[in-house]
Amino acid sequence: METWQAALHMAPLPFGVQQYLKTSGKPIEERASGLLGFNKAPKYITNTSAQNDIDELYDKRFGGGTKPYSQREIDQAKTDLRNLKKQNSPQFEDKLNDYVNKGLIDLKSNFVKELDKNSDVPQDVKMFQRLPAVDQGGVLKDHPEDIQKYLPYAQTDLFKNNPEFLDQLKPIMENLPAKQRVSLQRRIYKKIGRVIE
Repeated sequence: METWQAALHMAPLPFGVQQYLKTSGKPIEERASGLLGFNKAPKYITNTSAQNDIDELYDKRFGGGTKPYSQREIDQAKTDLRNLKKQNSPQFEDKLNDYVNKGLIDLKSNFVKELDKNSDVPQDVKMFQRLPAVDQGGVLKDHPEDIQKYLPYAQTDLFKNNPEFLDQLKPIMENLPAKQRVSLQRRIYKKIGRVIE
């Protein structure tokens, strides 16, 4: 047994902490490094600059938290969302947006991250979707390397006011799944009356 492994087993830790470390499923190296003070890097260091910008804009636009509601209403919203997610209901996204708009749920909360673990859409993309078209355009212009990731999720007002993004969208749409491509084409057509092939 290596020295650091022996130290991990001999360190005087409360029973609860020892139990958590054993059941956390993390490799022993990671558990030992945490005890020695080597923690994971903060989110803002491991994120791309586009993700940091989206995070900052989201906080500015939506306050970065929930409005003061009674815990009972928040718990009910969480229960509703869990049930819709389990049922794989098509109403899940609409209900989530409704609760976010009401201030009952924060998209940056651990609850939403847990719900989205099996989701195809990353958390930063969901936050990008909620930003106004003006902010979305700013993020895309400041971070052209991330256009392929975020542009398919942009608000249709962005395309109406910035036709240059439509030209950049065409090659990206070829690689999208058929369902997402058709949905995006419909949204753009409804907003600007133009078919994108």
